Amino acid sequence: SIVMDEVVVGGFVLNPFVVIAAALALVAIIAIVALFILKGSGKPPSKKKSKKSVLLIGTREGGKTALFAALKDIDVQKTQTSLIPNEADLNVHGDKKIGLVDIPGHDRLRNGFLSEHSGGAIGIVFVLDSVAFIRNPRPVAECFYDILCKQNLSACPVVVLSNKHDIPTAPKKIERVQRKLESEFTTIRETRTGAIAGTDEAYNEADTFLGDEDADEFEFSQLDRNITFIRGSLKAEKDETKAKVLEWISDTVVV
Repeated sequence: SIVMDEVVVGGFVLNPFVVIAAALALVAIIAIVALFILKGSGKPPSKKKSKKSVLLIGTREGGKTALFAALKDIDVQKTQTSLIPNEADLNVHGDKKIGLVDIPGHDRLRNGFLSEHSGGAIGIVFVLDSVAFIRNPRPVAECFYDILCKQNLSACPVVVLSNKHDIPTAPKKIERVQRKLESEFTTIRETRTGAIAGTDEAYNEADTFLGDEDADEFEFSQLDRNITFIRGSLKAEKDETKAKVLEWISDTVVV
């Protein structure tokens, strides 16, 4: 057994176990008070606000990272292209700065990083490879459809940058890209709403159906949001394409 000497304080004999218990209680009280002070008088720490940013989004190999590099005047080979976003500041309206975020194009990574950065999103640049899109439009259309369905991005103006128009097989006019997307959207919304209607599961129609329910075919004019289309080439017409995007950001994005 453990034997402890008596403690004498001011002529009083105290039980040593009581002294130890009191000391531990005092330490605990001090620790709790310090914790409350650090947290701001007991209030939970506020979440860090997401930086106001323009998001560069699209499928892989569309040209997002090339656009990011062009906007920042850096070597495209020095940017991350797959696993994590590329992030930087971008000067707009003279001395004002906003964030520029290149979201990875891989399907499994995109949604996670979009959730992380959507809180501060003030604009979206959707980048696509015009040649690959005309040849195989569905993956690009589904990606863009999903972006437009996201409620946490619904207030963001959008510009579609149709890239690689320097290639001979690219569509000559941007209107062809727009019409192709509208055609694919018509098929996508019919397929998805039909699949859900065939089950007993409840669903949020706003997350599934884009456009006018009474219209047989989808058109971007049915959406109550700002969507712009521009064509360019981040290889043969880099400066001109960069200027178009910067002009859109300056004229459209609210800082």
